[in-house]
Amino acid sequence: MGEIADMMLDGTLDCMTGEYIGDPCGYPRTFEEDESHATASKRKKRRRKSKKKKVDAA
Repeated sequence: MGEIADMMLDGTLDCMTGEYIGDPCGYPRTFEEDESHATASKRKKRRRKSKKKKVDAA
């Protein structure tokens, strides 16, 4: 296979558009998936902070 195809398959490049995403993760991914994952992790962090504040207040 070509170098670009390998980079798409290991997750370095977006498998739909070919744009650079970042370090390889070992599987094909898209920039949209990466963004939605980042958003979900931010929500989890906010939940943890709010739970911690409630526990500290009690």
